[in-house]
Amino acid sequence: GDGSRLRRVTQGLGDCREPVFLARAAIDSPEFRNRVRWIGFSSTAPGGTEEYGRWPLVSLYATNLEPLPGQGSVVWRTTYGLGGDQGPTVLSDGRTAYSSWQRLGFALMTTTWAGEELNPLYGSHDDDWSQLDVCERPGRRDLVFVERRGGDPGDRSGRLACVSLRRPLHSHRVLSADDRRYRTPQALDDGTLIVSVAAPSGQFGLYLFDESKGRPGHR
Repeated sequence: GDGSRLRRVTQGLGDCREPVFLARAAIDSPEFRNRVRWIGFSSTAPGGTEEYGRWPLVSLYATNLEPLPGQGSVVWRTTYGLGGDQGPTVLSDGRTAYSSWQRLGFALMTTTWAGEELNPLYGSHDDDWSQLDVCERPGRRDLVFVERRGGDPGDRSGRLACVSLRRPLHSHRVLSADDRRYRTPQALDDGTLIVSVAAPSGQFGLYLFDESKGRPGHR
């Protein structure tokens, strides 16, 4: 559109990034009749740093896009990780998957849209690998993500890897066969991946990923 319908949905919540559409849901207990549209996002609203003071603390939040009768706009924090939580994505079963700091690096966790039923999904805590920028491939029942070594997420670039949603702890596979730096994978309807790839200059460009060769294909 021409931008005339822009509407601000957050205010006073620090730096808000990575919005994702959530399912319609109601919070008017006990009937739960007024189902409205929500979004999730990451934010520096806590206003502090992660537990070691290395970077701003980022947490996940949810807010409604449609007014709730008698309540208007509602905002609440859905994660409380001491090291920070980032990169939310909504899975086909409605859960939110994201990267959460766990001892030595960022691991994949899941929660409901409202921040309930927190569960670990995948992450190696015996070493300092981090899993970032996760996405689900339609119909493939696997998760693709960026994997990098070292606790600092930096620019969130690294190699591409994946795990099966059915057996995440026993199905880890590295997809990229080169030493390029990848970032923000997204899946098309047929499972093909679009991914940002760093050039020697350090700038990132968008490419289709050639999984058979383990490297970028068409730009």
